[in-house]
Formats: sequence, structure tokens, C-alpha cells
Amino acid sequence: MSGLESLSRGELVELAREQASRIAEQDAVIERQNSQIQAMAAQLSMLMEQFEKQQAELERLRHLVSRNSSNSSMPPSGDDGPGRIPPRKQRAKPSGRGKGKQPGAPGTALRWREEDELDDRRDRYPEGPCVCGVDLATAHDLGVVDRYQQHEIPLVTVTVTQYDQHAVACSCGKVHTAARPDGAGGGRVEYGPNLRAYAVYLLVVHFVPVHRVAEILTCLTGAEPSAGFVHSLLRRAARALHACDFAIRTLITLAFAVCADETPLKVGPATPAEGKKEAKGYLHVACTDLYTHFLLGDRSMKTFRQTVLADLEPGAVTVHDRYHTYDSTQLGDLDHQLCLAHVLRDLAGAAELYPDHTWPVQLADELRELIHRANQARPRSFTCARRSEGVGWGVRFLAVRFAV
Repeated sequence: MSGLESLSRGELVELAREQASRIAEQDAVIERQNSQIQAMAAQLSMLMEQFEKQQAELERLRHLVSRNSSNSSMPPSGDDGPGRIPPRKQRAKPSGRGKGKQPGAPGTALRWREEDELDDRRDRYPEGPCVCGVDLATAHDLGVVDRYQQHEIPLVTVTVTQYDQHAVACSCGKVHTAARPDGAGGGRVEYGPNLRAYAVYLLVVHFVPVHRVAEILTCLTGAEPSAGFVHSLLRRAARALHACDFAIRTLITLAFAVCADETPLKVGPATPAEGKKEAKGYLHVACTDLYTHFLLGDRSMKTFRQTVLADLEPGAVTVHDRYHTYDSTQLGDLDHQLCLAHVLRDLAGAAELYPDHTWPVQLADELRELIHRANQARPRSFTCARRSEGVGWGVRFLAVRFAV
């Protein structure tokens, strides 16, 4: 301060002006830095929002990749997809039972048949010469010392039988002609009903391709049917089973609860329908404990209206997955129950999404126990309607109340 006291008034004014100029420059620098800081803060906020969105998208992708047939509605065929996390192998709870056949369980071994149950009986004698040179055909019979029963099928070879249908004239003058055997068509040469039934059995029950069915028939029977003939048997079998199909469909409509599902099948046209991206056929299934009805089609409402569900009585229970078409009012006034297998998968997915929560595992264990109790009660033929109804409605309550 001693230096300032020696300055004149003019020098002090000049010094004040210089300091004011420096302060103004500093204020400008501070204002510019504040603007830069605010801009950087805005950019940081935007980056944080983008980071949070990317984190959420990454979690979503991780969740999608973690989905498989054990924790979602995905089919098991998708578990081997690239980048897909396979299902966890869950060890079954120890039941206390030993391995192998359980005490009291019925056996499946071949039993010894009595004389009146045999289809054939053959005596076998030693053949050839003895070491002494005598032919054993002249040896003395000492009786049976060993018995052996063999279950065998005859060698199947195709046989050709010609049926000559005769005409006879009655004394009244009317002519009668013998009918062809059962299963015969209008052609002169055909394959019989047994061979046709064998081919249809391989096609439908065991899903053997058409060309392989033709090869199997050729190798095992000597017949040489063409692939076109084998394929035509499907339509002929469908026509023959039309009445049976109608009867099964009618019996299912009388049931209180019907399970329904649909699965892709390589059938139908090769070109997509109008408005569709791909030509994919579906096999629709409606079943009860006793009957199963099949219907080929697609996933359109037109096909769903042709299923058994459209013919069910109002208030009937339909058990299905969460495909939205099942809930359509066009199928009638039905009660809906979510498939318990899908509920358990949802609970497995919830347990993976919320590993710190115990409710998904607890609910899954309780639901499995309830299903186990219902399965135990079913073969015992409980006649108490209230008890069986309580088990059924308990399962339905869990299925609807805790579906996620």
C-alpha cells in the first residue's frame, strides 16, 4: 500500500482502468469457460442417455439370447441356434428309488407257453454219422432232453393271387356275378389292402419319407411300388377314415376340457398365400384323455374356425399356449387355461431374470407338486367330484394367477 500512496491521482486512475480492463477480460474468459462447461455437461448427459439405452438394449438382447425351450415358449429345435444359450440341465430330486426295475412292477420278459398255446411244434433229432461210423438215423430215441421256444415272424414276400369272378345263371334266368374281394379297386392289377395299410403305417405313424417307404417295401416284401403310388395312399386312407374322423371330432366336442396346439409341418403349397411371406403348413391338434383330432392348415382364422374348438359348447375349457388366435371370440364363448408347461417355463425365465427373488422357484415347486398330486389321484379313480374338481381348479388358479 505504501507504493499506491506515492502515486498521483492520474496514475491511480490509470491503474484502476488497467485493473478494470483485466477484470473484464477475466470475466469474458470465465463466461466462455462456463459456456464450454455447460456444453460439455449437455454432451455428457446425452452420452449417459445413449449409454443407458445401449445398456437396456444389451440386457434385452442378452435376455433374448438366453431364451430356450426351458424358460420360454421356444421349440426345442431352436436351442441349437447360433449364439443361443442351451437349456440348463436340471437334476431331478432324488426319489429314494433304486435304479432299474422297481419291486412289484410288471415284467416284459417272454413267458413259457403251454402246449395248447403253441402255433407249431417240431421234434429235432441228431443228424449225421456217429464217431463209430453208424448213421444216427437208426439210433434209439431216448426222449426229449431239451426244450426251446422261439418267437418268430414268417418271411414276408409278396404273393400274386388271381381272382376269377364267375357269373352264374339262375333257373329264373337272372345272371349273378361274384363280387371282387374286400379292398379291391377297379383296376386289373393292384396292390392288396395289407400292403397298402403297411405303407400308410410307415408314412403316418413313423414319419418315414415316401421314397424310403417304397424302398422298405421292396427290400422286405419284393414288391416294387412307385413313390407316386405310396404318396397317393395318404389321400385314399383319408377318404376311408372320413367317418372315423367325424366320430372322433364329435366325441371331443362332448368333453369338458380340450387341449389344443399347432406345430409347423412341411405340407401344403410351395408358394405363399396372398399377404404371407412364406408357405408354411401347420398341424392343428385337439385332444382329450381318450381322443385326438388332427387338422392340416395354416395359422389363419379360417383354419382355426375349422378346428374342433369352434364346435365346443359354451363354457368348455380349452388348454393352449398364449397364441393370440385361441382367445378370439370367433371360436365361441370358451374358458381358457394356459398350458402348465408354459407356466413353468415362464417361472424358469423369471428365476433367471430375478436371481435375488425366491418367488419364481417357490411357485414352480408348488405347481409341480400340485401336478404330481393330480397325477397320483388320476389312476386311483377318485369318485369324489368335489375333491377332483378342487385339484383341477387349483391348477387352473395357479396357471392364471401367476402367469408372467
